[in-house]
Amino acid sequence: MKSYIWDTGALSLYFSENEQCKLLMEDCEKSKIIGYVPLLILSEFYYLHWRKFGYRLAKMRVESIVNSSLTSLALKEQSIYRIGELKVKHPELSLADSALIALSKEYGSTIITTERLMSEIKGVKATKINF
Repeated sequence: MKSYIWDTGALSLYFSENEQCKLLMEDCEKSKIIGYVPLLILSEFYYLHWRKFGYRLAKMRVESIVNSSLTSLALKEQSIYRIGELKVKHPELSLADSALIALSKEYGSTIITTERLMSEIKGVKATKINF
């Protein structure tokens, strides 16, 4: 079964009623695809939404993601080295994006993102969401 790993921008677009993101989330809910969200990405999503929309809405949205059919991913010890290697080889990536790429490779998942940069890195499978 195809699997996807959600980036912060894609999660934000889902809550902005982006049609492509809504369809992907519906497919996750119907178990047509597997959806993952790294806890690091949820932390990034939370603080960005808190700054923009306030504590209550940010917390509510994170809780709705946690209670969805998306599987939360924690970093494993071996991930630390992959993330560090990616960050050294691609200093233009944020640490969160490096983690996202490492986890996508570990789980064989396609990244759902708003960023063009990730799809340009060799060996990375990414679907860029247009908005």
